[in-house]
Amino acid sequence: MILLSYSLTGREHQRRAPASELFSRGITQTSQIEPEKISLSFEKLSPSFVIQNRGPGSFIPNDEVESVPYKQTIWLQHVFVEDNAGVMNSIKNDFTQWEDEEEYARNWNLKSTGLYETPDQNAKKAHFNRKLLKYADKRLAGEVREAEEGSTLARVGRVQKALRPNTEARISQNIKIKFKARVLQGKAMVYIHNPLAQIDTTVDAKGRIDVEANRDIASLGIKAGAEYQANDGIWMARVDRQLTEKITARVSSTQSDKEMAFDKNADKRIEFFFSHSF
Repeated sequence: MILLSYSLTGREHQRRAPASELFSRGITQTSQIEPEKISLSFEKLSPSFVIQNRGPGSFIPNDEVESVPYKQTIWLQHVFVEDNAGVMNSIKNDFTQWEDEEEYARNWNLKSTGLYETPDQNAKKAHFNRKLLKYADKRLAGEVREAEEGSTLARVGRVQKALRPNTEARISQNIKIKFKARVLQGKAMVYIHNPLAQIDTTVDAKGRIDVEANRDIASLGIKAGAEYQANDGIWMARVDRQLTEKITARVSSTQSDKEMAFDKNADKRIEFFFSHSF
């Protein structure tokens, strides 16, 4: 209860102030308070208001802290991963089918019939490598496609689209040139298809140039080829012939690009390759 005192005809009287007068006086007094003090007063009324102070130097919080080892992984570790779809599933199905056919022909002695022929070890290896590179290209393309805008992978993706890497040109009815660029691998490949030989040229980002020519002579049962390493100035001529199902013979000659094959200074070899599945 607030009492107000005033003088009337020389005498002091006391009366109770009406509620409306008290309310108006409170507003008038509050308006005279500085804004900083008002906000501070309201802040102290909050139940979450806590006076900040600094504890002693020997203060130890009563909390249990458990350290967890941090494992950092890079995006490339997500490329070669196991899955059950797409290219990896196709590789698994191919090898499983070949193994089943080989086992069936071996158990029933049907190899001589020629009805259950499967690729040899070298063909299987080439098939696996080709499929694996295709799988890696797809996974890398996915990483680039989902890369954050402004990152290095995103810039690589824009370059890859701008280059239009796959082109093909037909020189004549029997000769065709095909160009493929692998921006992610830093390689460019040129394939020349013609009836005489298959010629493949690979150029990588470091400027290394490799040329390989192959020719299958089915009538003689041999495979002839030549490999040229332009940066090293070395080329090799080779002839392969399959002697048995598991043994292949090779005659090769390696020399500089200034010498002919089987020259006196050439590295001439006769090799036998044995392949067996385990």
